[in-house]
Amino acid sequence: MTRYVSNKGGGPAVDFETCILNGRAPDGGLYVPTSLPNITHEQLQSWKDLHYTDRAVEILSLFIDEPTMPAATLHSLIERSFSAFYHPKKIPTPPLNTKEGVNLQELF
Repeated sequence: MTRYVSNKGGGPAVDFETCILNGRAPDGGLYVPTSLPNITHEQLQSWKDLHYTDRAVEILSLFIDEPTMPAATLHSLIERSFSAFYHPKKIPTPPLNTKEGVNLQELF
């Protein structure tokens, strides 16, 4: 089970549900996972051409345990969250004009 701790170092480790419901750790810090998953090159390649929602489910599932939020529920939540976004890619990632091969997400 993925656990989350404050980035300020205070308070106990908590589960995903507690992390989300609390919003911030008791010491005012942001919750971060205690460890990051290993992602293989093959996984990255398999995600490359996925629709935004499917890719988000694959990535977020690494941090949200299935019993807490089943993949189908997560998929539905993400799909509904981005349903009003006008761009077909949901969040465009245009190339950075000053550095070849680098793209930025437009989050405004």
